[in-house]
Amino acid sequence: MARLIITVTIILIGVSKIWAGNIYVDGEWTVDSGPVYGPTDNIFVGYYGNGQLIITNTGAVHDYTGCVGYAPQAAGTVIVTGAGSVWSNSSWLSVGEYGTGTLNIKDGGAAYSYDGYVGYAPGSTGQVTVDGAGSTWINSSWLSVGEYGTGTLMITNGGAVYNYDGYVGYTPYGTGTVTVTGLGSAWLNASVLLVGAGGSGTLNIEDGGTVYNTEGYVGFDSDSRALVTGDGSTWINSSWLSVGEYGIGELVISNGGTVFSSEGYVGYNSGATGTVTVTGSGSVWSNAGYLGMGDFGSGTLNVENGGAVYNSDGCLGFYTDAEGQAVVTGSGSIWSNSADLYVGGYGTGQLTVSDGGAVYNDFGYIGYQAGSTGSVMVTGSDSAWYSDGLFVGDRYGNGSLVITNNGRVEAGVVYVGMNFTNHNGSVYFGTGGSLDADTLYFSPEDFYGTGTVTVRGVLSDMDVVFDGSSLATNMAGDVTVLTDAQNMTGVLGAGWKGDGSLLITNGVVVSSRAGMLGFNKGSFGSAVITGSNSVWNTESLRIAHMGNGEMTIENGGSVFSDTGIIGRDGTAGTVNVIGVGSVWSNRYALRVGSWGEGSLIISNGAAVYSDYADLASRGGTGRVHISGTGSMWKNAGDVYLAAVDETTIPTNRPIQLPDLGPAYLTVDHAGVVDIGGSLFAGMNSTVALAGGAQLHVGGDATFAAGSLLDFKLSDEDGTGKMTVDGTLINEGAKVKLTSSEALKLYSEYELIAAGSIEDLFGLFDTNDVLSVYDFSLSSTATNVLATVHGLKLQETDTPSVAKASAASANVVMHNVSKHAGIARTLLREEQSSDSSTPEGPSGPSALLASGEWTGYMRQFNDFGGQKSEGSLDGFDWQTSGYLAGVEKRINPQLIIGFGAGQAWTDLDGKRGSGGGSTDMFMTSLYGNWFNENAYCEFGLLYARADNDTERTDTALDHYTGNYDSAMFGGWIEAGWLTRKTQAIELEPYIRSTYISGHQDEYTDQGGPSPLTVRANGTDNWQIEGGARLSRKWELENSKPLRLELKAGVQCELLDNSVTVNTEVIGVGQRASSPEADRAALILGARADLGLTDALHIGIGYEPSFSGNWQNHLIDFTLKYEF
Repeated sequence: MARLIITVTIILIGVSKIWAGNIYVDGEWTVDSGPVYGPTDNIFVGYYGNGQLIITNTGAVHDYTGCVGYAPQAAGTVIVTGAGSVWSNSSWLSVGEYGTGTLNIKDGGAAYSYDGYVGYAPGSTGQVTVDGAGSTWINSSWLSVGEYGTGTLMITNGGAVYNYDGYVGYTPYGTGTVTVTGLGSAWLNASVLLVGAGGSGTLNIEDGGTVYNTEGYVGFDSDSRALVTGDGSTWINSSWLSVGEYGIGELVISNGGTVFSSEGYVGYNSGATGTVTVTGSGSVWSNAGYLGMGDFGSGTLNVENGGAVYNSDGCLGFYTDAEGQAVVTGSGSIWSNSADLYVGGYGTGQLTVSDGGAVYNDFGYIGYQAGSTGSVMVTGSDSAWYSDGLFVGDRYGNGSLVITNNGRVEAGVVYVGMNFTNHNGSVYFGTGGSLDADTLYFSPEDFYGTGTVTVRGVLSDMDVVFDGSSLATNMAGDVTVLTDAQNMTGVLGAGWKGDGSLLITNGVVVSSRAGMLGFNKGSFGSAVITGSNSVWNTESLRIAHMGNGEMTIENGGSVFSDTGIIGRDGTAGTVNVIGVGSVWSNRYALRVGSWGEGSLIISNGAAVYSDYADLASRGGTGRVHISGTGSMWKNAGDVYLAAVDETTIPTNRPIQLPDLGPAYLTVDHAGVVDIGGSLFAGMNSTVALAGGAQLHVGGDATFAAGSLLDFKLSDEDGTGKMTVDGTLINEGAKVKLTSSEALKLYSEYELIAAGSIEDLFGLFDTNDVLSVYDFSLSSTATNVLATVHGLKLQETDTPSVAKASAASANVVMHNVSKHAGIARTLLREEQSSDSSTPEGPSGPSALLASGEWTGYMRQFNDFGGQKSEGSLDGFDWQTSGYLAGVEKRINPQLIIGFGAGQAWTDLDGKRGSGGGSTDMFMTSLYGNWFNENAYCEFGLLYARADNDTERTDTALDHYTGNYDSAMFGGWIEAGWLTRKTQAIELEPYIRSTYISGHQDEYTDQGGPSPLTVRANGTDNWQIEGGARLSRKWELENSKPLRLELKAGVQCELLDNSVTVNTEVIGVGQRASSPEADRAALILGARADLGLTDALHIGIGYEPSFSGNWQNHLIDFTLKYEF
């Protein structure tokens, strides 16, 4: 703030009343009375030497600028004394320009200037005293005390100083001190006051003195301090007060001093440090608004010995890397926050309440935002923290609370660790520490030490039991939690961040403000209200708030709530109301699936009441199931299923109708739903009625396109019915019928009765009705009817339920004869006669000619199929198996053999009629008698099989069955030899085969229409005649090779269609397979090779063809002589 000085030198012999130029007073000048004018001149009192100006007895001096103690060696003194005495400077007034200056204004004197400087230049010293009532110094612009030098301002005994801006220690070189002391003494700053603007500043307000300004700063950009001490001493900041704005600031309010400000900041900017101490009874710092310790810097608040601090919001360590600390200690010391208190906003905060101190606030947050750390200690008898709400570790910060040495914390609601995924809050109890809360949300693992918690509401991860004791005491570590069922005025629930449970039993009545089960993500809360007269009364009740929850009301227990919500915000909630006398009554709304998944199950005579209800009407999934005689849901008003009352849509969460649902209302086993208002069923809703259930709608019922009405037909349990007193509005809903039991033939079932039906129902789904019935659905202007006309099955039909069984019986019996044929073919190739005839059927076998025994192994594959005819379904089969046996020569004309094997068959009914598989074991005993020209082969066959069946009915239900079967048969074949050449042979033959089979009774399983197949049998007699043409070669090393071709005709004298007696849902039917053609052409080709004298191998192929069936047999043979 440098000024330009223009000097005009005038040497005075004496002093006149009017002059021009500068006045230099290096001696003593007294202006006793009357004015002295020099409006364009400057006055220097102590220009180079020592000078003194006294203005007294209404004397007045008027000049342009005033300077007291100009030169470094000069010393100047000005005294303005007495009422009416005036020194008026139209420009600036400097007291201690380069030298030493003193200004005393007393006894009503007055000084005026535009700017005021006390200790202007480096090395200068200035002192101003304004003493006594009426004594004033008025600066129309700023006043700087300690500009570059050292300045002191004393306002005492009622004196007053006025200016626009005030600076105490303006530059880094300046040092300023201002003391305002005595009742009526005042320093009035029309604008800001900076104590330590850049240099060192000190402000003392003592013994009733007062300072006024808009914004106030202590340690704006330097190390400075302020003291407000004594009764009546007041510092009034109409705007904020900052202690440590950029620099280091200290404020002490003591002995009844008072400071007022709109907002308070202690250690505001990064790198700044501020400390405020309010000590002593009556000492007060009152902030109309916010108070922050360490917004960006470091701030400390000490409230001691009965001091008091008031503000709205308070914060310790607001921004990242900031640090804030507060200590409230001593009896009567208080820090009162009319709004919220943050201990660690984004930075680090620490609060200590000790030795009888007290802290008050609305909501308290210990560790508020991400990266923050907050810690609070309440220690000492009568030390207390009173908070309407308390968060120990909010969602993203870390917080700890220590209560020890008989300290106590009282709060309306307390949350310990609000982070969903980890434990970011903790409470430690020392000796005698206590916590009193209306509602406590916590996990036991977040509590440490030994202490007592008294709650009137609790939501935790522990087991809370109300069983009739006056106090239900539960342990969380070594901390005792006391709950009183008669005084539960807060929130009651279970599942804070983990698993918790609530039990109300033995006739205990518990009341709470709200109920919650499963509060945070990842939590699970359960509640059981059981026993007659056991009651939970609550206002709102949420089952699965942000976690998952389950509530069970049983054995006559009751829950009464204003509003019930099951499944919210992506969670899953379930309520079970079980048994006669068990009740859940909602005074207003019941919401099942409100942005989450909700299920309500009412069973065994229980009842649920509500005034308004919606299922999945907020984008979730809602299910309500009412089951059992006497079970009832009674809703006085409207019900919405995957639909919404547009007046209830939250503005911040818009709803799209196609996104709603699904919603399911299921009523069965004589359950009842009574809706007093109207029913609105959205496009993703299903209403299912079964077992004599009743759905009554007192108003209209609207079913949107895409909605479904599902009725289960039953004569045993009764068929569900919907009654609508008003109009049933059909916008394209589908009616679905299901059944799982026998129905009375020619019965009529009324599904819907309404005052009137708009747009008759035309969409019907009957795929789940037993396929044996012939029935119809009809819709009229007042009802929807289902009528059973009779059975679809007739005596000559092949129903889909019997196709698999018929196919299996026929194919297995048919393949048994083929298995006998395999044994027959093998025997024919191995026949022998007397050793004197080495070749041909009348001679001995080549293998048996040189030994007594021959062993053989044959692997075969058999596949084929029978065509469908009309309504009769055919089938395909594929068999793989083996035969092994031995032969022994008894005499030259007789061979006896024994064989055994196993075969696996897969069956596939055509046109989707079913199929199955067979695992068969078979044995055979045979012989071969021969002479020189002919042979006769004969044998017996026995087989047992384990059979599996499968089928799918018209309702797409899948069934499987299992049964045993057995077969017995025999065969005889005769042939003779006609030799064309030595190497070529022609062998005519004739063969007869008879097979008798038996199939056990079985019932398949898998769906509502099981099939019973009665025991049945089959008989198969075949006559086959033809010839074999063969040729032999001798290969190198005398290895014999034989090729054979075969042709013949087979006639089946006894092979009727497979006919079985079946029973479906108690109705008997007969089912048949197509008859096989009696005549078939049989061809064959075979090759046998002798590898050694004892070892032979062979391969054969034999196809059979008829009008509606065919079969292909491929075999591989290994024979060995031993």
